[in-house]
Amino acid sequence: YSSIYYFNQDKIQEQLIRISLNKIEKQLSYCKTIFRCHKSYIINTKQVAKITGNAKGYKLGLKKNLNIYIPVSRKFSKKELQKLLA
Repeated sequence: YSSIYYFNQDKIQEQLIRISLNKIEKQLSYCKTIFRCHKSYIINTKQVAKITGNAKGYKLGLKKNLNIYIPVSRKFSKKELQKLLA
């Protein structure tokens, strides 16, 4: 199962679907703003406002709700993240 979170009228909505993140990633491979940042997270880079943390663990802050931070795999450097989010 995968939980899909999305904004609907400036509120966060959740939908639980029975599909793996690998399948979701393959289905959305045509979209350049969709990025697998962690083994458990796929994000839309258009919704990211900032990068926080350090080399031990970066997190991505969302534009509409700054209280939510998405973890980033340690295999990504801050420079790589900034290029993806630019």
